[in-house]
Amino acid sequence: MEALFQQIKDEFAKSDENGKRRIQGQIRELQASLYSDWDVVMQLSSGPLQVALTKIAIDLDIFRTLKESESPVSLAQLVEKTGAAPGLLARILRFLTAFSQVKETGAEEYTNSALTDIFCNPGASAMLSYLYALLDLLQLRVNKASFDVSGRCTQALPDFFADNGYQEPSSLKNCPFQKGFRTEESIFEWLPQNPKQLKWLGQTMALERPTVWVDHFPVLEYLGDFAAADKTLFVDVGGSIGHQAKALRDRFPTLPGKVIVQDLPGVVAEAPPIEGVEFVGFDFFNPQPVQGAKFYYLRHVFHNWTDQYAVEILKQIVPALGKDSIILIDDLLIPPTEMAWQAGFLDLAMMGMLAGIERTRAQFDALVDQAGLKITEMFPYDVNQGAILVVVPK
Repeated sequence: MEALFQQIKDEFAKSDENGKRRIQGQIRELQASLYSDWDVVMQLSSGPLQVALTKIAIDLDIFRTLKESESPVSLAQLVEKTGAAPGLLARILRFLTAFSQVKETGAEEYTNSALTDIFCNPGASAMLSYLYALLDLLQLRVNKASFDVSGRCTQALPDFFADNGYQEPSSLKNCPFQKGFRTEESIFEWLPQNPKQLKWLGQTMALERPTVWVDHFPVLEYLGDFAAADKTLFVDVGGSIGHQAKALRDRFPTLPGKVIVQDLPGVVAEAPPIEGVEFVGFDFFNPQPVQGAKFYYLRHVFHNWTDQYAVEILKQIVPALGKDSIILIDDLLIPPTEMAWQAGFLDLAMMGMLAGIERTRAQFDALVDQAGLKITEMFPYDVNQGAILVVVPK
């Protein structure tokens, strides 16, 4: 494969401008043929975020710092130079690395790439800043019911961080969403007033990543001899309209025991019936009513919430745990290096809309520890950094 890549590079280097454009077009066609539906949507959605993050890097002079340094620059050095919060800067740099705008030489260590050098060109950086300002002006002309919720949030990132000293947002009501939509409401308050966007969000949840969690987690091994008709097998906490519960029932149709999906009453009211699955209206900030289930499963829940709220969600489950119970956290897991761009997009989109975060393993360890829990095993299952964490009381 490396030899093939080198052959393409060599062919590109000796081609004239027409030949180079032809090769670039063929590569784009190849990429398009390899993308899943999820990949296509993510690629298109990441466009505004790439512009916004590049603008932030220009504002903080990150590109020039890396280009002018004779050796790799650490995160700590960049924090000292820029004054940005370490957590925020790490998230920005991971994203820039995923799109080859900077190079990662080790954990939290960076140097310049070919794109870094381009953005140091005054003409290129000025053009990008101009385009950002133009996009921001166009956003002002879009009404409150704009379909591009994520886009308007990410477009607000540069100004939000400049106004807030480049610190991470810590509140649902003080994050880029409010700046992007010129509102004091949180996204959870705004969405019910905008039913078209709320409907689209529900349909988006149905566009799952192509991997299925039951293909990668040893359900039967962990279940042991627990399953029985009078027991609860699986509780999907915040499970929307039941996609993951259905996957479990489809894979193991003869397993005895209840399968329950919990979400807010307005959400489960829209859920289509699924054989063998019970839907219950429930707010996960209240005590968990189902006692002693085998699996309490939370998929893509915690990235919506800061640590304070995420710990509270876990604490509401702990008293319901039986001696055989385990909590399964199915979420993205940000690696120390070589983060997939899709994971970086989701991390920063969550930050923009919700002050949320996609966490590293160390951050998840610290999170569950605050709730009196520990992670005993991890099952990575997705090239985009999906993983299932097995969580039990300490």
